Order: sequence, then structure tokens, then C-alpha cells
Amino acid sequence: MHPSRCVALAALPVLAALMLSGCGTISHKFSEIASQAPGIGLPADAPERTAEPAAYPAVHDMPPPRNTETLTTVERADAERQLVQARSEQQGISAAIKAGADDPRDLKEKEAIAKAEKEKADREKALRAKRRKAQATQNASSRSQ
Repeated sequence: MHPSRCVALAALPVLAALMLSGCGTISHKFSEIASQAPGIGLPADAPERTAEPAAYPAVHDMPPPRNTETLTTVERADAERQLVQARSEQQGISAAIKAGADDPRDLKEKEAIAKAEKEKADREKALRAKRRKAQATQNASSRSQ
């Protein structure tokens, strides 16, 4: 390889680093200028920027100490019972789905939807009957006059 090519190859990373280092200052300057431009910058009712940039969050601040009270035996037994019940329910649902049955949760949802639709149909039927009765009453009163 020719010596001038070696020098050029060695200088290439240094040149790239110098070119990229200017991007940080340019983008900072551009953001300040662009924020003042109409239609691009901040809205008129935006609060003023602080003079100092915000500090990083305090990552070493520890949260307050936990509550050291332990569960009573009754509370613990109740929690375990609820967990076992939830696990059993999930296992039952999983077994039903694997066996090819519909998801029981979907069946409950379908039943609720069907019930709501039936109630709506009943309300509409009652409303139609009420309107027919009112119409019949109105027709009877207009005939008698």
C-alpha cells in the first residue's frame, strides 16, 4: 500500500470526529434560533425557559422505608386462598381451551351481550305497545267527537 494512502486512512477517523463534533454545537444553536421563529417555535402562552438546565433526577435517593408490618395468619390464609382460586380458574380455562371448547370468559361476555340485547328488545316492544295504546286512545277520542 502506498504511504500517502496509509496517512489518508489514518486521518479519516480524526477528520470524521472533527466534523461530527461541530454537530452538537450547531444543533444547540439551531434549536435556540428555531424556537424564536414564528410557526416553528414555542407557542405564545408557553412558560419561559429556566436559566439553568434541569438537574438529572436524584438516582441515589432511596425511597422511604417500607411498612414492616407482616400479614396476620388470617390475612395470609385469605391471600393464599385467593391465589389458589385464581390459579385453579386459569388452569380450568386453559384446559377447556386446549380441549377445543370456547373460552369460558368469552361465553360470559356473550351471555351478557345477549342479555343486554334482550332487555333492549323488551324495552322497544313495550314502547311500541305503549304507542299503539296511545294511538288507539287518540283514534277512539277523535271518533267520539
